[in-house]
Amino acid sequence: MRNGKRKEVKIFIKPVEGKEGCYLAYFSSSLLGSMYSVYFHDNIMGAVAQHGFAEMIRLKYEVNAVILETDDEIFCQNEAVIDVINMSRGVHSVPVH
Repeated sequence: MRNGKRKEVKIFIKPVEGKEGCYLAYFSSSLLGSMYSVYFHDNIMGAVAQHGFAEMIRLKYEVNAVILETDDEIFCQNEAVIDVINMSRGVHSVPVH
């Protein structure tokens, strides 16, 4: 564990304009002056991609939690995508390894 380790980071999710059912999840690193992102669809594979992206950021930045944020209420329709978002917000309990 590093000194000054952050407890959590936020990944923001926005719909892609003009592409129904397509979303962009992104994380901006002010330290590196960079942005990481993943483009995903509102389906089971999109949920897998979104979860993998969140895990990549969590491990890369050595944080305890990654919270997936949207501007509005959850706008996705696929239950797997919604579950990934809700789990990051602590709506469902997830065991910590």
